[in-house]
Amino acid sequence: MNSILKKIKTTVIVVAITASANSQTVSTFENFNLLPDSFIDGRLINPGNSISFQSGNASFSNFYDSSFGGFWGSGFAISSMRDTVSSSFVNQFSSANGSGHNSISYTVFQREGTVKLISNASGKQIKGFYINNSTYSYLSMKNGDAFAKKFGGLSGNDPDWFLLTIKGWKSGATLSDSVNFYLADLRNADNSKDYILKNWTWVNLLNLGNVDSISFVLSSSDNGTFGMNTPAYFCIDNFTTQDIGVAVKTVLNNSDVRIYPNPVSDFLSIETEKINPVSIEVYDVCGNKIMDVISSNKIDVSMLKSGVYFLKINGIENLIISKFIKE
Repeated sequence: MNSILKKIKTTVIVVAITASANSQTVSTFENFNLLPDSFIDGRLINPGNSISFQSGNASFSNFYDSSFGGFWGSGFAISSMRDTVSSSFVNQFSSANGSGHNSISYTVFQREGTVKLISNASGKQIKGFYINNSTYSYLSMKNGDAFAKKFGGLSGNDPDWFLLTIKGWKSGATLSDSVNFYLADLRNADNSKDYILKNWTWVNLLNLGNVDSISFVLSSSDNGTFGMNTPAYFCIDNFTTQDIGVAVKTVLNNSDVRIYPNPVSDFLSIETEKINPVSIEVYDVCGNKIMDVISSNKIDVSMLKSGVYFLKINGIENLIISKFIKE
């Protein structure tokens, strides 16, 4: 029997698992009750000072500069603008497709800023959000303007790109993992696969783990003497937090569990040390719970699709997380 036992060496991924799919909150920005074609950029709240806009369990930083007559300096603005035609700086507040993600309101980011998790979401995971280019950045990349080049150049073959890097923070320190998302990517040798994002697209942030805030860094292939030429804007909607994490006293090492066969086709056998399982749960790689199992040393996984899965083996005061592969 011992010859077929396999100790699974994998990093404990408690942070990738949440108690239930219902433990999430979505920042839709509809709570600002904007009329169509309007925006809030901070000018009427506290000019010259950093403020924040709250929606759901997240707080979005904003700075409205009071100098030179006043202007939105950085961070987030709340918007319901629908202008997909105007290509200049005066059209800072519109998304590339002229709406939110199936909604009126959304938020627009420029230059630098943070999203802070609040209430039950603080210190938990962020499931993700929908992202889109702003009209200003989209048309600048598509057509070029007085400051920025047309992406792809005259031939269409220039390998241009516009990249957003999302960094997680906890207790004032940046985490090692980050998420990259290309708002435009024209690097493919096949030009038919080049794109400049114009539709709302989901960005998964579960890989950042538990965070209390995130920050954003924009970079581009188009740069000049004063830095990036591409307008430093993008739009966010349906920012979704995971508000309840797994709370346990002790997390045991994977050396305390043996699962076999691995990979598995039909039945997965489980042997544990130092823990008497009360329940067993199966999660996919996105942290979604897909199976509850009453305490058992054998699980029927024949109905699962091929791929990587995680077992959460619960004891009275501790748990073990381990990985298996379904053939």
